[in-house]
This record gives sequence, structure tokens and C-alpha cells, in this order.
Amino acid sequence: MKRFQLSPTCTADVFGVRQADAGHEVAGVANVDKVQGDFLSALHADNKVNHDIPVEASLIQVGGKTSLVFQIPEAPRQHKPLCLDGDIRRTFLRRGGSDYKARMQDIERMLRDAASDRWDGQVFERVSLKEAFDKSSLSWYRNRFHQVNEGFDPQQFNEEFLREWGYLARGGRKG
Repeated sequence: MKRFQLSPTCTADVFGVRQADAGHEVAGVANVDKVQGDFLSALHADNKVNHDIPVEASLIQVGGKTSLVFQIPEAPRQHKPLCLDGDIRRTFLRRGGSDYKARMQDIERMLRDAASDRWDGQVFERVSLKEAFDKSSLSWYRNRFHQVNEGFDPQQFNEEFLREWGYLARGGRKG
């Protein structure tokens, strides 16, 4: 099996292709039905992976040889982390054409992001501007912001700037 990155959010596992001098060549799959069945069964086996993985399977014929292509899109954030055998420590991250074991901080981030109420979308009530934002960090951010976004008033008061860009809200709503 060879893994190819099709886009930032989709990979393809290809059976019947091998590395060759000039790149890759079609070697073919001997028992197409068995390989396809085994691969799809492994993805959808109870308790193997904690969420169903959508897969688009294709057969490709080249020079009388058959290759199998399984396109696998990125899982939605609500389904992450995907783990093996119900063990969250067996979570892997895909980067390009390879997978690597997730670190605990990666797993914790995925669990936070999977929550229906995102942590970065929560409204804090009765918090003053001085308590909510570090003055030097806000100054640094505004300088960077104005370097890459021309046409905005760098002299605008912090509170006005934060409200205009949705970082500060009244009563859970912008403005």
C-alpha cells in the first residue's frame, strides 16, 4: 500500500502501486475482492476505530493490472481523536503521506476542539479589558495586525478595535 496526499484534507491509500526508478508504477493487486473487503472491514470493524471512517473506493485498470484507491477525507473535529481498539493512547495523526503517534498534548487539543461549545467561543462575563488582555500582548498583536492590514486606524482605542474585530462583545453578541 502507498499513501498519497490528494489535498490538505484528503489522502488516498493505493494498493497495487510500487516505487520505481521514475516514480511509481502499477504492479496490480492479485485478489482485488479480498484486499478491498479486508481493507474496508478493518476500517469499519466494531471497536477497531472509535468512529466510522468515510471511504470512497475506486478500481483503476492500467495495462491490464488493477489498482485499488481508497480516498479518505479528514475526520470532522467532532469525531477526533480517532483511536484504535478504544485506547485513546493509540491515536495517530496523519501528516502528508505518513502517520505518527499523537502526543498527549495533541490528543488534549483534539478533545477540546471536539466539544460542542468551543473553548475559544465562550463569553466571559464581568471581565474588564485589563483582566482579559495583557497590555503588551495586545500592543504586539495590534502592531502585527496593522503591518499586514493597511487602511485601519492604528490610533483607534483598544476597546473599539477589539469590538470591531469581534474579540470583545456585549451580552454574548458582537457590539
